[in-house]
Amino acid sequence: MRRTLASLATGLGLMAIGGCQAIQESQNLVPLPENSPPQPYRDLVVRARFQASAANESFYANKWTELEETAKVLGQTAGMVGKATGVPVAREKDIVTVSGQLAQQANTLRSLAAARDEKGVNACMQQINSLVREMRLEP
Repeated sequence: MRRTLASLATGLGLMAIGGCQAIQESQNLVPLPENSPPQPYRDLVVRARFQASAANESFYANKWTELEETAKVLGQTAGMVGKATGVPVAREKDIVTVSGQLAQQANTLRSLAAARDEKGVNACMQQINSLVREMRLEP
């Protein structure tokens, strides 16, 4: 009986954590307000990383409209990275360039998704994933 209750409690705890994570992840796909103040670099990198992953999932599942929307939000996030607070010293030098390239690739991805260009989207996603990786916190 104790094992059953312990297993049940553990399962419920994991579901609660998973539910909170799902809510947090879905918030990463919602555009931030246009007039929002500069965001912490760490938060924006996590946001961009999640958005790139979501774009990959949408592409894999041929969810073209969802891919277009994710690309739009990723472009907004990329634009905010250049104005982020708390940028690590190792990233300060290149952050404006990298965030600009990411914004450009997100815009390209949006156009390619609208055209349903599989080869183009695949190549663009490789660039996006590489740029998001360049922004990681540790060099």
